[in-house]
Amino acid sequence: MLDGMSLAITNFSDLLSIIRTHPELRQELRTALLPELDTWFDEVKQALRELAEAQRRTEECLQQLTSRVDRLEVKVDRLEVKVDQLEVKVDQLDTRLTRLEDRVERGFAEAAADRNGMKHTIGILKGKTYERECCDKAAGVFGRYLKRGHDLSIELSDLLQQAEINGLITENEYDQVYAADLLWGGKLKSNDDDLILVVEASWLALDTDIERTIARSNILRKAGLKALPVVAAVEWEESTITTALAQKVVLVRDRSVDKSSWLAALASLN
Repeated sequence: MLDGMSLAITNFSDLLSIIRTHPELRQELRTALLPELDTWFDEVKQALRELAEAQRRTEECLQQLTSRVDRLEVKVDRLEVKVDQLEVKVDQLDTRLTRLEDRVERGFAEAAADRNGMKHTIGILKGKTYERECCDKAAGVFGRYLKRGHDLSIELSDLLQQAEINGLITENEYDQVYAADLLWGGKLKSNDDDLILVVEASWLALDTDIERTIARSNILRKAGLKALPVVAAVEWEESTITTALAQKVVLVRDRSVDKSSWLAALASLN
């Protein structure tokens, strides 16, 4: 019924026609058929509002996140710049360390060279000092085996010059003989024969000392003179002793003549 009027409904088509021609009946029909629909619509509307609010907050969060990401990218860029600067400083530090290492190595090398040079200089000074002592104390060193021992530097000069004139030795060989540290001579106590000792004096005996004294003794022998090679030293290595004994060289150990080496060298003259 609507405003005192009755509506005849004989089938579903009549109902649809009435609903279409009387829109005011729709709300009543909807309320009658679906009483919870308004509530549901309200809930849907509320849900949509909450969804919209959530979306708004999400967009705000995204904006904030985007802002933070932008700031982070700026900080990362700054960090990369600082890392680049740090790498440059590290490279510079490496260069400085390399230079410092080079300086330290050069310093050690120079110090080692200085020490070696100093050792060499000290060795030369010790050798010269010992050489001087051997010359000064030769009478005592060789007095057990030679009578009237003395320095032959002056009197040998005439003999060697005559040997050079006679073609027995060369001018260079003459000079080699006088390069010896000491030319000491006298008469053998055993048979009164004249004997010349060609002495090489060093703090540490070397194979080169042995070679020089042998070569100079042989020059004197070429000139017709009896000569023995002698090496005088404070320090001896076993290998050098072995070489000297094998070459029939007289050993003087810190101003003391080794008797066995003397006898062996003397026997080689016969």
